[in-house]
Amino acid sequence: MKNILYPLFALVLLSLNSCFVPEPLSPDEVKPLVREATIAVFNSTTYQNNNTPDSLFTIATFKFPSSTKSSGSLPNDERFLDGNWTFEDANFPVPGYTTTYDFQEPPNSLQAGDVLVDSIYLHPTNPLLSKVILRFNGRFARIPVATPQLTEDADSLANVFMQLANDTLRFFTGCDQFEKLAVQYGDVKIGRLYTIKAFNPTGNPQNYEYPNNWPSTKTIGQFMPPFKRLPAADMDTYTAEFALGEVFYYMAENGNNFFVSVSNIRESLLTPGLKRVTFKFAEAYYCTICNPL
Repeated sequence: MKNILYPLFALVLLSLNSCFVPEPLSPDEVKPLVREATIAVFNSTTYQNNNTPDSLFTIATFKFPSSTKSSGSLPNDERFLDGNWTFEDANFPVPGYTTTYDFQEPPNSLQAGDVLVDSIYLHPTNPLLSKVILRFNGRFARIPVATPQLTEDADSLANVFMQLANDTLRFFTGCDQFEKLAVQYGDVKIGRLYTIKAFNPTGNPQNYEYPNNWPSTKTIGQFMPPFKRLPAADMDTYTAEFALGEVFYYMAENGNNFFVSVSNIRESLLTPGLKRVTFKFAEAYYCTICNPL
């Protein structure tokens, strides 16, 4: 009787502590499914005089998939359809004022997808020395032991990702090591890519701009908050630079984790020559996020 109860008890525990585990359960069973995604440099420039977008206009980001049935998606950030994203708050930071927020680009915490391409540097003589600067919405960790993979061969990359998964299982508990190394958004802090200005319709007293002359509270002598309703806890912008062939670990917003290789950095042959980066990626097996009930 006990032999029957033990498996049943284990199933109950699993159901109470369930989390998404990508298939296959073990990288030893079958090679991971390597997919591809290509995305251009984010550019929301629009010319106000005739309301036309810049020739390099693109507001797409990349969102990692939630299952192996998808290669992800390219959600547009529609807040930037007409150029900068602007909105207003009335009677803030003091009565009678109107505060205008003007975002050139979204901060990491408010990106439409997991990855936004900040910029691309194409080496003039050696394409292998080209670089891409990315902005993440989730967490990422560089993998120093993974030598640059100067290939787009899916089978070769599947072997690399499999080995990383096996090493993870062999040497770490789950993906604790990657999670310890992972940083949110990026490892270079750019700061604010937006302006905050408060206008008095009468012009008296003065107008305010954050943080230069932002008003302070008389009672405690500290600056008033810059936002009436804070959109996210961190409103700064962060970036991370990668070379061609670099491999990194990414913890997506949907709870899935991936091994990713930067497989191509190029400029389009057609005018006006959009710059794009291509990723090869697959689920990082054993690296799941469990949320017990």
